[in-house]
Amino acid sequence: VAEDWVVSIHGKRFINRVYAMTVLLNSIGQELDAPVSVDLLIYQNGNDETLHRALERESKKERVIGAIKWGSTIIVSVVMGALFQWLFSGGMLP
Repeated sequence: VAEDWVVSIHGKRFINRVYAMTVLLNSIGQELDAPVSVDLLIYQNGNDETLHRALERESKKERVIGAIKWGSTIIVSVVMGALFQWLFSGGMLP
């Protein structure tokens, strides 16, 4: 086993990449029957952000996007309901 292995894990969500990394490390450790160490590099950030901080940031971003989608759904539903009510009640302007 060489010390200079480089593994690149790609995925849409950061949490899925972290999960894949832990599964890979666990599998390698079990096969080699030895502890496995890792140097984690986060290329897309361009800074020395910790894994925990990166996961917190992504989680916050997903919560904000979820809230925007939820709010948009409510607003569109209200507008569509009012439009249907107006159409079925005659649909004429005063």
